[in-house]
Amino acid sequence: MNSDEIERIAAAYHAYRSKDSVYEDIAGFCKVTNKEDVKSNDYKLIPGYYVGTEVNEEEDVLFEQKMSELTERLLEQFQESIRLQDKIKHDLEGLL
Repeated sequence: MNSDEIERIAAAYHAYRSKDSVYEDIAGFCKVTNKEDVKSNDYKLIPGYYVGTEVNEEEDVLFEQKMSELTERLLEQFQESIRLQDKIKHDLEGLL
């Protein structure tokens, strides 16, 4: 964790605990819940059940386009992995 992330967590905690600050739930980051919500989730304390996911308003790329780009990148990384494995095998054979 970097110092900005630590500061963000600390600020949320202090806002929650302080009577002088105003605490606000932040989707994907923090949320105050109650016992009824926890009970309705079978007492599971999985953060995603309560906090949810961060809303990314800047995301204007269609899912299909993003998935296509990520798939292409993954396939390229698979090819690079195979190339590196072959190089390692070759280098190890040279040691024997």
